[in-house]
Amino acid sequence: MKRIPFLLVFLAFCILPFVLHADSVTLKNGKTYEGKIIKEAKDYIVLEEFFDDDVSIETSFLRQNIAGVKKEDAKDKEKRKIREEAQKASQREEALKAEQKEMARKKALEEAIQQAQSGVGDVQAAENKRVEGLLRLIDKTEHSSQITDKFLNDKNINVRQVAQARKEMLFNKEEPRKATNIHKVKKEVDTRKKAKPVEPKIKSVKKTPKQPARVGKAKYKIISSEDKDYIGEEAMHRKEVSVSVPNLATREQLKWIFAQVLETEQKAGRGKLDGVWIIAYPEATGLKGLPNAYGIWSPLGGWNDYNNIQDKSKYKWEYRFFN
Repeated sequence: MKRIPFLLVFLAFCILPFVLHADSVTLKNGKTYEGKIIKEAKDYIVLEEFFDDDVSIETSFLRQNIAGVKKEDAKDKEKRKIREEAQKASQREEALKAEQKEMARKKALEEAIQQAQSGVGDVQAAENKRVEGLLRLIDKTEHSSQITDKFLNDKNINVRQVAQARKEMLFNKEEPRKATNIHKVKKEVDTRKKAKPVEPKIKSVKKTPKQPARVGKAKYKIISSEDKDYIGEEAMHRKEVSVSVPNLATREQLKWIFAQVLETEQKAGRGKLDGVWIIAYPEATGLKGLPNAYGIWSPLGGWNDYNNIQDKSKYKWEYRFFN
């Protein structure tokens, strides 16, 4: 029975992210993407998927590939708002309980120290001072709250008993080791000459190109097609890879990120790549004045316009960037 509340809380945290965002896009191939629709155009819909507070990915879906779209209505928004308020209230209540518990622990510790300081006589004062020091030392450890809570409701237990109990828990019922007086230990100095270590010769390493300065933060969806002889819109339904890259404002930055993509794919053992064929919206690349900026980049040929490429089939990777 005690496990039921824990299971309910666990299930709530698992289901809550999917319940709070009721918008979804279902493609003709059966895949469904949930998130929040942030843009609708004549030819495409942009959906923002949430993973946690810091990570979200915006994905664009073409109208011709969409089977259905579900948008959050007024009733769903009201229900979601009520759930969010209830969750915030529960979090505030838990924080208040934790704060009250911590205040009670500190108050009990202060009372114990005051009792230790109010002793009479040299022997009692020395004992109280030793106990006070032990209390202050153990209060800095992770065990202090456990021991303090144990004695909060029992006013008949004196400071010495509290200190002894804390000491036993902290040191596992063993007396702490006595510190060695390091001033009485003579240090032996080695006067022998030490041979200098032979430094290994470092071969010259080919430096990787430096990353261009970031113009701003932006998230892009990269969609890749492994089909060697096919490039087209249906690649939206193929293998998907999500990455975060700098805001691509210049062609130099485009060249840099494509070089990194090529290097990464080759290291992953996916075969030799001749280049990258990309479709980038003007607002993503900074190439204003074009409805869609088509282009291709390869390590040998550099940047070329898409229409100048004769054999398009040899470029097996397709990348589409969305702002």
